[in-house]
Amino acid sequence: MKKLTFTLGTLTIVCLLAAGCAKETRVQQFWGTSYNLAKYNQIADLSAPVDHEPITGMEGAVSTKVMETYIQSFEGQKQEAKSYTIDLGM
Repeated sequence: MKKLTFTLGTLTIVCLLAAGCAKETRVQQFWGTSYNLAKYNQIADLSAPVDHEPITGMEGAVSTKVMETYIQSFEGQKQEAKSYTIDLGM
């Protein structure tokens, strides 16, 4: 009789644990929600895929001058090769 009670008790505990683990937790329910909200809030124009109008902005002459200035800003810079020495004491 004692062994039967122990077995039924053990079986009950195992069933309760299995039922508790089978439920979806709050973390699992809302996994990725924060990421998707952050991504959605960073989209500037939500109707961009729908609108097929050409983009207007700076005129050609102005944008050409801006690009030339940007490209020339890198010509004056000189990149140096960095080298490191590690002394192992030998």
